[in-house]
Amino acid sequence: MNEDVPAQLLAPLEFRRAEGSTRYAPWAGGPITAVEVTGLDARLGWLWWSDAESAAGWVTDHRTGPAPMGVVFTWTNVWESVANAGHGPSALPTLVGEIDPNAGIPQWGSVAQTTLTALQATEGQTRTPLPSVAHLAIEALSGDSVSGATLDAGLRGQFPMSDAMREQVDSLDAALRRKPVPETMVVARGTSLVAWPGEPEALWGERLIENAYFPTRLGTIDPEGIDAVVHLRVPAGVPAMYTAPEGRPERGILILARGLEWTVDAVERASSGTVILSATVQWEENH
Repeated sequence: MNEDVPAQLLAPLEFRRAEGSTRYAPWAGGPITAVEVTGLDARLGWLWWSDAESAAGWVTDHRTGPAPMGVVFTWTNVWESVANAGHGPSALPTLVGEIDPNAGIPQWGSVAQTTLTALQATEGQTRTPLPSVAHLAIEALSGDSVSGATLDAGLRGQFPMSDAMREQVDSLDAALRRKPVPETMVVARGTSLVAWPGEPEALWGERLIENAYFPTRLGTIDPEGIDAVVHLRVPAGVPAMYTAPEGRPERGILILARGLEWTVDAVERASSGTVILSATVQWEENH
């Protein structure tokens, strides 16, 4: 299972929003208000919000099985509409119009005051903690050239970068600029969703930035046993470099430039349960 996929292609992506997003934050660390949503003779999940943190979203009741994908899409779109109208998330009950009945019925007369962590735990959704970078920070303190994982963590701001790391970045940037992607292509990347705080389906429409380099593969990636697979459309001109172990071209990696912005165009699920993201790199010739 994925034995032929290099580790770089299964490492977590950043899933950090690019600047300019009008959506509410997908996570709140403080108190939230939650409203139960029922449908199909069962609780589908909860709408939640926090005006104080300008945050809002959806939590599926995982104890009764996954909510239909259209439910999360519908409420993600509703939240986006409220945000685009310039309202705080608590305005939702007074603004929401007719909703597809398949998306469930909010029980506005009964609300809960809780936290997002507690709500997710109650609904059977446990979050895996982000991997520790302590050992990478120690490597960064050496003052020498570092591994790709340590360089990525530094570019994501997880610890200060040394002079040697900055020199590595300059060298790699120059190497990627020498041979940019010659024409539009679609590449693949496996990833963990540990850095995304919301429901996977709520990634639809998100514009994200990956401050680290973006390793991808030219072929497909078996979705079995992976949180998510990204099928990424890459326009011509994006700085890139192809590398493969000697005698193992099937393990080759196309490394894309750091700081790429990419938009999630579609979200599906494979039969294995893996989330399949179709996405596009945002790139202009004068980038």
